[in-house]
Amino acid sequence: MENREPIRIWFSDQPDELCGFYCLCSEIRKLNAPICAVKLPKLVETSNGATEYAEWGDVCLEELHSFLQYQKALSAKFISVFAMKWSMLQEENVPLRVYLNGRLQSAPESFYDVWIQKEIDKTEGEFVEAMLIGQILGRNALHISDEWIAARIDHMIENKKLLVVEPAKEDELLYRRTLKRAMCPIAD
Repeated sequence: MENREPIRIWFSDQPDELCGFYCLCSEIRKLNAPICAVKLPKLVETSNGATEYAEWGDVCLEELHSFLQYQKALSAKFISVFAMKWSMLQEENVPLRVYLNGRLQSAPESFYDVWIQKEIDKTEGEFVEAMLIGQILGRNALHISDEWIAARIDHMIENKKLLVVEPAKEDELLYRRTLKRAMCPIAD
């Protein structure tokens, strides 16, 4: 093999990053180049104690170099295993991947709805969507984006489980709208 710079892949257990890692392994397994991976550790000792990370977006750019100590060379066999896992997930052809019980798995779109509903049930009357999303993300280590939660809230609005009391102003983000639970029909 030529003396080439290794391809370095940064990933974590966050589902988007793990999907990207598996997909990339599928694409690069045919290359004849050295490949290294830096998996984000969940907990890192710092001068002030310890810091917990969920995804690379949590790491300051200035700190990236300190994570090179976690870099590992990937053998062709390991890359093939990750590529095979990606192929299996693709065959399932579902819209959502979650990191559950230590592995990336396919899940129905409604997978996270239980956490959304739990926070909605805690509300009294009207609430601002952005606050609800913040509570969901702050209280639960779901490792998903606010956009996914907002899309599920939109689905709940479309299905009349939530009502828009006051839409966001034209110059505001959509998350600024005010919502409330729909009244349950009275059983006969």
